[in-house]
Amino acid sequence: MQWLVPLMALLWVLTSLIIGLWHITALPTIFEIIFRCAFGWQEAAAGAVGYTISQALTSGFQRGMFSNEAGMGSTPNSAAAAASWPPHPAAQGIVQMIGVFIDTIVICTASAVIIMLAPRDGNEEAASGIQAIQHSMSNLVGDWGFQLCRFYRAAVRLQFDRRKLYLCRK
Repeated sequence: MQWLVPLMALLWVLTSLIIGLWHITALPTIFEIIFRCAFGWQEAAAGAVGYTISQALTSGFQRGMFSNEAGMGSTPNSAAAAASWPPHPAAQGIVQMIGVFIDTIVICTASAVIIMLAPRDGNEEAASGIQAIQHSMSNLVGDWGFQLCRFYRAAVRLQFDRRKLYLCRK
């Protein structure tokens, strides 16, 4: 089942590309809004304040990590258990770096474009996370967009549960 997550990511990117091409005239405006809202003076000031706070938090977290590993996440564990080819730690490290790039840049940008392309009907303020994506997909492509998001979520949950059952039997 190592093919499921890459397949789902590929399907999500393809779906996003189809929706983006469907609304190609709105894409320049979407990206202009993203960059304008990311690099303004208010955002720079917020970044400076955030950096100061993050330095204080980093010092505390480093001390906490030294005493226990709480909060480190499960990515190192899954990377250690993965079968990489060629069988070398550097190969798995490259795979992990590519995974971060794909998740952070490709998947998040595709999701942001879909949310920003959706027409506003007044109900989007209460939605966040997966609900915002479901609402946007439903507004853009109809009910099958909502069902597609529901399928993605159920498939991921099923794989996690199957893996838990497999590990519990060992």
